[in-house]
Amino acid sequence: MRFGSFGGSLKDVTDIELAVVATTEALNRSGISPKEIEDVSFGNVIHNGNKRTAYAATKAFLKLNGDHLRMPTEEGIDFMVDVAQKKYEVPKEIASILKQYCT
Repeated sequence: MRFGSFGGSLKDVTDIELAVVATTEALNRSGISPKEIEDVSFGNVIHNGNKRTAYAATKAFLKLNGDHLRMPTEEGIDFMVDVAQKKYEVPKEIASILKQYCT
């Protein structure tokens, strides 16, 4: 089923924005509480796309809990890499950094 066209209405929407919308809407429709989610997986054609998936999942989780993450995308992706490399004290320091970017 076709849902868009090259250069169409979705051309300015980033992969992160699409993932956040798809994730939040899927969870809203499913009736599953975000508190019950332990893992998130996306089919991804981007080489080494897990850091982008982690950023999108974080944005979706925060959105479902009433926060809007306003961390610039590339900074957010770098932050996800730092988290994966255990550069922050988990979870207090991570939460503190995310809180700085949430509204």
